[in-house]
Amino acid sequence: MTSRDVILVVDDEDAGRFVKSQTLRRAGFHVIEAANGRDALELAQGAKPVLIVLDVNLPDMSGLDVTRTLRSGESGLPMLQILQVSNTAVKPADRVRGLNQGADMYLTEPIEGEVLVATVHALLRVRRAELALAEALEHERHARAVAEEASRLKDEFIATLSHELRTPLNALMGWIWQLQHTALNDDARARALESLERNARTQAQLINDLLDVSRISKGKLQLQMRMLDLAAVVVAATDSLREPITRKKIKFRVQTTPAFVAGDQGRLQQVATNLLTNAIQFTPPEGEIDVTVSVESDAAVLRVQDTGAGIDAAIISHIFDPFRQGEGGLSRQHGGLGVGLAVVRQLVELHGGSAGVTSEGVGLGATFTVRLPHETVLPAARRQSGSDLLLSNVHVELPSANGPEAGALLGTLEASGASVTVRGEPNAASAPTPADLLVVPDPHGGPLTLRRVSDGETMVLPPVAPPGEVVRWIARLAVASSKVS
Repeated sequence: MTSRDVILVVDDEDAGRFVKSQTLRRAGFHVIEAANGRDALELAQGAKPVLIVLDVNLPDMSGLDVTRTLRSGESGLPMLQILQVSNTAVKPADRVRGLNQGADMYLTEPIEGEVLVATVHALLRVRRAELALAEALEHERHARAVAEEASRLKDEFIATLSHELRTPLNALMGWIWQLQHTALNDDARARALESLERNARTQAQLINDLLDVSRISKGKLQLQMRMLDLAAVVVAATDSLREPITRKKIKFRVQTTPAFVAGDQGRLQQVATNLLTNAIQFTPPEGEIDVTVSVESDAAVLRVQDTGAGIDAAIISHIFDPFRQGEGGLSRQHGGLGVGLAVVRQLVELHGGSAGVTSEGVGLGATFTVRLPHETVLPAARRQSGSDLLLSNVHVELPSANGPEAGALLGTLEASGASVTVRGEPNAASAPTPADLLVVPDPHGGPLTLRRVSDGETMVLPPVAPPGEVVRWIARLAVASSKVS
């Protein structure tokens, strides 16, 4: 029984209705009452009782008709248990007729109070079991649908992968044959070399994207964290894409302001390059792309807005999922494996940021937005050079390096210049210098605490804080103790 259990008692005799209602109320049920069939139907519709104790002989309509009406309005699993009672229709044929019309139980009066309560409890147990079974079946259907969708995406991905890898390979093999067996003039030779370089670069990018997805999923991607101007990173990415921008005659506008972040220069340039490549790929010739870098509140914001193909509302929530494309199969007008945007989101989240997209619909362009924590605490000299690793000269002590998350954090700390001691390891006791900061995990999987040894100053982070975010806060704590200059 739950606090939502409402029992509807239907009986045209006041005394009988009173006795049944009081018996059930004393058993802890919330009881509502009706004296005829029409009131019973209205209450069943409005109050949503879980069970109805229904007299068969009513003045306006038979309890059998009430049962039939209630059952006809149900779709799927019955949500109402019906207990029919009668002091006149007491023959076996009456019971059979009542059960055949949809009753779950049929009792003849007089009914002992204990029997009534026990019967109601039994019917409610049946109802709970039916609901649990229905929920389990729904979960099974959902799991099967997810598995079937995953299988479909896998098959589509394999077909797309073979197509995308074969396309540049065919071009490479064709031009190599031409160079080996044909006397090409200077222009044709130049076109051959340009095509070889472009297709080799395309194939390398496909393979690198696949490797990045694998590394990130296994916690093996290490970030080399530095102080960076996001605007400079984006400008470098745009410079590397001038050729396809010029070839498609795209109106390309870049507007930036200095926006300092703590990040891996190569990975953030990869984020910008993937977003720009996506915009160029889906923008038609002579279309428009606007790139902006700005500071909004405490975030450094990169926006890439295009006038291209846009995104259907049905898939916009999945646009950053690996191997998802707006168009399916080999009939897609645009190439790619559908992993570039997945890499964008994963890399941005490793830095403690977020990636999102908006679109008015198909053919109406799209706007991709990346937000990273704007850094104002770390030294200005570090912001200007962007050369020194963020944790140079910082000694960090970790409790353990077991598990993918701990391994990823250890790798990023060391890649960002920190000297790391792992407690419990053989070399921990012989560490050359005492730790500047301790990483203190919650033994129950709760928040992660960073503690500065010099004065006990602490910073509490979520238990699943990304490695880049942990490095950023370690650097902040180290700044206050003059370990980072």
